[in-house]
Amino acid sequence: MTIAEHSAPIIVTALMGAADFAWADGLRRAHFPPERNFLSAHVTLFHHLPPSLLPELADRLKGLCRGPAPAATLAAAPCRTLGANDTPDRGGQEDT
Repeated sequence: MTIAEHSAPIIVTALMGAADFAWADGLRRAHFPPERNFLSAHVTLFHHLPPSLLPELADRLKGLCRGPAPAATLAAAPCRTLGANDTPDRGGQEDT
């Protein structure tokens, strides 16, 4: 499929190491509603980006992946349900 033919929204996810994935997927299987649990554990970085961003997004991600890995930090936040998705509660801040 060429970039011009790509019309679906873009979702960008991150890879996890095997140990982190096993931990997160175990939590997902234990606590996520079974009737909605059709994916493995995953980290969504960007959800529903417009297809028109694909060329710029591909260039930026390739550039980031060429560099050294950033220091990882974990900031826990309560989750809330928004329809079919769970998301960290950011104290009333909306997506911009």
